[in-house]
Amino acid sequence: MTRLFAKRAGFRIFKEIEIYAGGEITAPARPEPYGYAINFYPYDSNTKE
Repeated sequence: MTRLFAKRAGFRIFKEIEIYAGGEITAPARPEPYGYAINFYPYDSNTKE
């Protein structure tokens, strides 16, 4: 999904993608791929989480 969003925005992803999937599950899985409330954050190697 991330690569598709990138392609539609006009750029390509060349390296690994890390996706944070924290939080609690609030609904059962859907039969088709689905995403909502997606936030992108720039990577900063100096930030510790």
